Order: sequence, then C-alpha cells, then structure tokens
Amino acid sequence: MAPICLFCFNRLEETKISVESLLQNVECKDTDLFVFCDGPRDENDLRSVKRVYQYVSSIVGFKSLRISKSNVNLGLATSITEGVTEILRSHSRVIVLEDDLILSTNFLFYMNAALDYYDSSDKVAVVSGYSIAIEGKMNRGDVYFHRRSQSWGWGTYAQYWNNEILTQNTRNSLMSQRLLSKLGKDCGLDMVRMIQASLDSKIDSWFVWWALYLNSLDLFTVYPYSSKVSNNGFSDEGTHCKSINALPIEFDVCNNKDFLFTDFREDDIVNRKVKYYYGYLHKFTYRVTLVFSRSGRMLLIRELRRRFNS
Repeated sequence: MAPICLFCFNRLEETKISVESLLQNVECKDTDLFVFCDGPRDENDLRSVKRVYQYVSSIVGFKSLRISKSNVNLGLATSITEGVTEILRSHSRVIVLEDDLILSTNFLFYMNAALDYYDSSDKVAVVSGYSIAIEGKMNRGDVYFHRRSQSWGWGTYAQYWNNEILTQNTRNSLMSQRLLSKLGKDCGLDMVRMIQASLDSKIDSWFVWWALYLNSLDLFTVYPYSSKVSNNGFSDEGTHCKSINALPIEFDVCNNKDFLFTDFREDDIVNRKVKYYYGYLHKFTYRVTLVFSRSGRMLLIRELRRRFNS
C-alpha cells in the first residue's frame, strides 16, 4: 500500500470530515499515514492550529501514524513540496491529500490499483482520485487520460516527482513562451493565469508549477470517470478555494472495486471537454444558472463580497 501524506492547517471540522471519510476505506489498516501540520500565520491561528494538531494526534485505524508539526507557517506550497519530497526519499510512491477532501469508500483501493497498473508507464506520471464529470465514456474502461494534472487527492511515483519545482532555477527553466503557450493549449488558459498569479504572489501554489513541469515533459494524469474525491473546501476559511465551485462531478457511492484500467490513449473529445469545464464560458454559464435560485444568488453575493474585500 502506498503511504498517505495528509496536509493540515487550521480547519478542524474539515479535517475531521476528511479523516472520517478516509477511515471508511478498509485498506487504512494496512496503510502508513504521515500527517503534516502547518504552523500559525499569526496569533489568530494559534488556537485553531492547536486543535487540529490535538485531533490528528488522536487518529487511530492506520498501520502507523507519524505527525510532523511546523512551529512556523510554511504555507501550502512549501508544506506539500517538502512533505512529499521527504516521504519519497524512502518510498517509491505516495498518495497526497489535503484537509478539505471527502473520499469515497473505494478511494484507497482505486488509488493503489491504479498506481500498480501504471507503474511501468512512460506516459502516466500522476493518478488522480478526483475527476470532473465527463459525459459519455470515451472507451470501454473506467479511466481516461489528460495532460492537465490535479491536486485534489492524487498519487505519484518517486521517479516523476521534482522536489525543486519551487526553486527559482526551475521556474526560470519553465518560463519560456513555448512552454507557457503549450500549457495553455494543452491544459487551459486558466493554468497560465495561475502561473502569473503565483509569480505575483497572489496565490501560494505548488500545483501550477508541478502541472507546468509535467506538461513540459508530455506526461499525463489518469482519471476515473467516477470521482473518488469531493472537495469540501470552498469556504471563506479556504486558503485558495474561495470562489464558487462550478465543476460538475459524479461522486462514486457504489464501493465498486472491480476497475477496468486501460493502456494510455489520448482522446481529443476528452481533451476538449476537460478544457471546456475549466474555461471561462462554463464558469460564466454556471453562474447564470445560479441567478434563478435563492441559494444560488446567495453564493453569487458572497463571491462578490469576497472580491470587493480582497
């Protein structure tokens, strides 16, 4: 079983929900759990960070539990890159979770089975547990492939991980017009905008540099048609997910463990569908539909308030 890295900060309830959903996977008893707790940004975080640490210290149900506690605030990007790097020094693969994810009861089985199946692939570098809803399966299997990577419940191999994705030298090597144009064409223009936001220190993201790095090498992520992960972090307390989540998912509630994995094959129809859902047109039309319900209008008002206050 691949070890799990769980990254936490100051959200106790979200962390509890995530861990409790993970513990519904029977494979936990054979899995090593490594928890990384980030430190407080200021005095306002002290109490909430302490409560999260106390909770994760009480977790039972795994093969082993090891907790790494930072006394200073590293930020999400540094926390994840340093934590994943540490685990991959002694393991050949890893499953990475953040504290705002709800996991299906077959999440761990799927992740380990997929990591096993694509272990020898020279095209698949990442296994994603999360997936947007792709209407109409494009092949006979349970998975599809895309150049765009994902950060909501994923796994990778030691041979593909780059522990220097946040260094200035690595960023400089990736910041060519050719690679940025390729990223926009292959993965969506929003990825290019996130790169610029990271450069402007508007977001603390490791993911966009990891995605740019993978795309520069023409490496792919394999996704399940039925998502094993739901993101519970779209709230005011979220570090990055403060906007409306417009991404449709088909969350797996069947606990099926008979997966049909297929060998790598890129599909143009899947490529177009994935880029559409991450594009402006879908996000705009989704927000238009929210106008017609009271709860939807409340979401729009809350989003507008955040933007004016930021």
